[in-house]
Amino acid sequence: MSVPVLVATLFALAAIVNLASAGGDFYSPPHITRAMLESEAVLLASLALHIEDAEYFYERLGTYDIIVNFYDRFSEENLDAIVDVSNYTAYPLQAFRLFNRLGRGWKRMHDVALPIFKEEISQYTESVFSGEAEGERAGSALLRIQAIYHIDAREMVAGVYNMIDMTDQITAEECSDIGSTAASEQQYFYAAQWFELAWERGDNDETSPVWKTYVLEQLSYALHESGDIVGALRFIRILNKSNLSSTFTVNVGIYARELRTQGASEVVRPIVERDLPQCRGEQMMQDPAVVKSLSCSYNDGGGNPTLLIRPLREEKLYPEPDVNVYYNILNDFEMEEIKRATLKIGLGTSTVYSGSGVTKNSDVFRTGQVLFLENYHHFMEPIRQRVVALTGLSYDMAEKLQVIYYGIGGFYTWHDDTIELDDFDEQRTRWGNRAATLLYYLDDVPAGGHTIFPKLGLSVKPTKGMGLLWYSMRDDGTVDHRLRHGACPVIAGVKWASNQWFSYNGQIFAKPCTEDCSHNNTYE
Repeated sequence: MSVPVLVATLFALAAIVNLASAGGDFYSPPHITRAMLESEAVLLASLALHIEDAEYFYERLGTYDIIVNFYDRFSEENLDAIVDVSNYTAYPLQAFRLFNRLGRGWKRMHDVALPIFKEEISQYTESVFSGEAEGERAGSALLRIQAIYHIDAREMVAGVYNMIDMTDQITAEECSDIGSTAASEQQYFYAAQWFELAWERGDNDETSPVWKTYVLEQLSYALHESGDIVGALRFIRILNKSNLSSTFTVNVGIYARELRTQGASEVVRPIVERDLPQCRGEQMMQDPAVVKSLSCSYNDGGGNPTLLIRPLREEKLYPEPDVNVYYNILNDFEMEEIKRATLKIGLGTSTVYSGSGVTKNSDVFRTGQVLFLENYHHFMEPIRQRVVALTGLSYDMAEKLQVIYYGIGGFYTWHDDTIELDDFDEQRTRWGNRAATLLYYLDDVPAGGHTIFPKLGLSVKPTKGMGLLWYSMRDDGTVDHRLRHGACPVIAGVKWASNQWFSYNGQIFAKPCTEDCSHNNTYE
């Protein structure tokens, strides 16, 4: 490929990829991932020509087989992924392998390539593939799934929770890379699991002494930090007996002394910060009386012409406070138009409101990408009419439709939809707080991604076309914290959703104040 064509290609692809580069977590939508894969295919074609031209030099250096193996594996994986990007990236380990290859994999290719080709690799990896960052973010997302759902590394590889079995595909190097990400995040419990898998798969004559040394060092240290002194001592002794050069061998005496003085202890799975135990089904008991009071019916909007022919099924999920679900409230055309319009404009980094204002890149609270759609889109009006007929809510002082995209591991920790008084702007002061939320699910999610109301013991599985309605404020204007909720991490697939928020002062006729309203719009 000529230099001018290469540069033009890089700029075009980088512009596309950078639409999703904001934020600190892994959530590249399929069309962004496809752009990366197409650019990788261009680079692979250039590499094939380079290997053919430079075969003599690689043979002289003894690296010809290495770079050809890189090329063969990368080409095969690129072709597998590009055939169906959405399906390929719907599973955590496959998604990690893809983005890890685009980052760390091509960096390793760079290390063995001749100088004449190093520059071309660098241009792609830094401008289009985001360096190693996206692979590390994919690793973080995978680790979040493990931590929240208590999935061990062997279970992850075996394909639990509707994931695919990667036993024959995952490499020792990839296991080591996940372990490195876990260690960098001080998640030593999971780092030890991945480094042990790496050692099992890579303990052979084909792996370099440097790699073996690194894995044994990291494995023994991770086991020690997670409380498994016996395991740490076992692997540090393997390192000591392997004639591998390492400063870690001094730890043999340290670990042995700790074992004598402290004894062996049971290794306990750590509880991560901002754990979501309800996503695992814990603490989710419902009162039998509540369950008995639930109902399901068809709603024709009180004889509304648009719903008489096709009434929608409405199910009461909780009686008080009211939580209702409407099935097929959106049709396929409307959902695809919402996603199409969102991708055309471009998703942005999600934000979290707090008492000190809007906090951007709030990965510890929420990971995902969002966009507020303007109301002028042609598909909006039929939806609005349908919602008004079904719920009686008014769109006076309703916010723009917020569209959300969660990739693998995407989540949102416990929160209220209402906004704290410190964050009220002029419009919010006139409109009042968010009184009601209508959450639309725009896709089925194969595993994970449930909406959880911990205080109600309620878990809602994302179902395409469904609308979930709840009221975040009581009639007297105070916040109802029983509706505090969160979004569980996506295990498999992706999660498209959208929020329609209805402000308190716009509902004075739809939901008139029936009690003491002196606390209007307060946050209690």
